[in-house]
Amino acid sequence: MIYDQWARAWPPESRGNLLGYFLRWQGDAVLPLIQRELADASLRNGNDEILLEALARASYSEPLAKLLENRLNGAEPQVAASAAWVLARHAGAEEKPIFQARLDRLDAGTDLGTNRLRSALNEGIQTLRARFPE
Repeated sequence: MIYDQWARAWPPESRGNLLGYFLRWQGDAVLPLIQRELADASLRNGNDEILLEALARASYSEPLAKLLENRLNGAEPQVAASAAWVLARHAGAEEKPIFQARLDRLDAGTDLGTNRLRSALNEGIQTLRARFPE
């Protein structure tokens, strides 16, 4: 109740940290709140990377990994790019093929969202290769 009343006044980092705490203790039950906050952050700021990064730093877990993977594979390039950026910094070696598969499915568009997603995927692949050499 306090979160719902006051969270809009807090910076994205604070909201992400608190959502990470909720995720750690409430698990999947808090995912609808996280999804609502991510949608709100996208509308307010044009992206949700700051909130996602704070959330991942606070509690990178299986539910969050699945949420990020779903966002990475979604139709919205901006959302997918944000997910790729955060996943590359926090995911394990098992996520490498997901990045390549999404890059392989990406169309040849040259719009800003597609270019940003392509860049995030390529950087993510490089980051994961550096973190988890073969």
